[in-house]
Amino acid sequence: MFQKMFTLGMLVFLLGCASTGDEEVDKPIPLGAIDAELTAKIVWQHKLKPAKAKLNVKLVPYAENKLLFVADGVGRLRAYELETGKLIWRTQDKIKIVSPIGGGKDYIFAGTQDAKVVAFQASSGKILWQGAVSSEVLAQPLLVENRVIARTGDGKIFGLDLSTGQYHWVYERSVPALSLRGISSSVVYESSIYAGFDNGKVVALSANDGKLQWEQSLAIPTGRSELERMVDIDADPIISDDTLYVVSYQGKIAALDINTGRQLWSREMSSYTGMDLDKKNIYVSDAHGNLWAIDRSSGATVWKQEKLFARNVSAPVLHEGNLVVADYEGYVHWLSVEDGHFVGRLRIDTSAITVKPYTNKHLLFVRTIDGLLAAVKIQPGKS
Repeated sequence: MFQKMFTLGMLVFLLGCASTGDEEVDKPIPLGAIDAELTAKIVWQHKLKPAKAKLNVKLVPYAENKLLFVADGVGRLRAYELETGKLIWRTQDKIKIVSPIGGGKDYIFAGTQDAKVVAFQASSGKILWQGAVSSEVLAQPLLVENRVIARTGDGKIFGLDLSTGQYHWVYERSVPALSLRGISSSVVYESSIYAGFDNGKVVALSANDGKLQWEQSLAIPTGRSELERMVDIDADPIISDDTLYVVSYQGKIAALDINTGRQLWSREMSSYTGMDLDKKNIYVSDAHGNLWAIDRSSGATVWKQEKLFARNVSAPVLHEGNLVVADYEGYVHWLSVEDGHFVGRLRIDTSAITVKPYTNKHLLFVRTIDGLLAAVKIQPGKS
């Protein structure tokens, strides 16, 4: 079946065209002045080749053993020293990487546009194997014991052999006729894999053989048009304390029991970006650019920040005790986890930041759609 996939920009255009009467597409709120409580500085940066046509791909980096691994927009993988930004190695082959980077056990994994999972040696960048799958790999490849888990754009999950890249099993779900371009990465707990699909369903699979352990419907498509019926789970699920947190586009955010899939609580929410959590709350950016803090135990609203409305904010990430998001004008915003007020702001570039910022200890890594990669450090006090 032919599947239509839309980038976020195309979707905004279509939704605007679908409006009737005097309705208008949401207009971004101009940024107001803030009383900064912290100073943020770029400690190193590199300009990478941007992705072709600036496609909506989640080229999120990955850190391990004091190195940051990142793909540029033409498919080369690079390794930088975390603290200094010094280039340690880069691959020469352009292999069309379109996924977030994954890794473990001195391996680095990447998914490609031409239906491959590639394993690299982390210390040198040498290609160890290339495993063939059924379509492009937009989600982060994961390592679970001796299996590399790869999700493809046609609704399949593959379990590949860690040593050879040969696949041992494949799990397949049908995909809707229309969906956002992009899929959520799976998450792992012990020997199980948890994944959300474009039809609003969540499944738990055995990492060893791919067998279904449970299935739960997070969102049910409703409406007359294909656009109205989109309920993609594009935000990466999160696991904490035997609970799986999942959110869908035009659907719900929910807490599920990881052993059974039973809903502990759910509420209406629309998000395609992502989430993060701490001991008390789960934080999510919705489809309109609002930021929410939601109580993990009950699903109740703790606070809502509306001053980034329609600014196409990234998924939130916790860093140094604050919540961080980036927006379409290249700004990075720091917010208080207690009440959502702004505590800091830094403009990285003039181009949009759509990829979730990545954290490793005290450093925050941000990349723009024009290819700028920046390592940012914060410190208390006003600039």
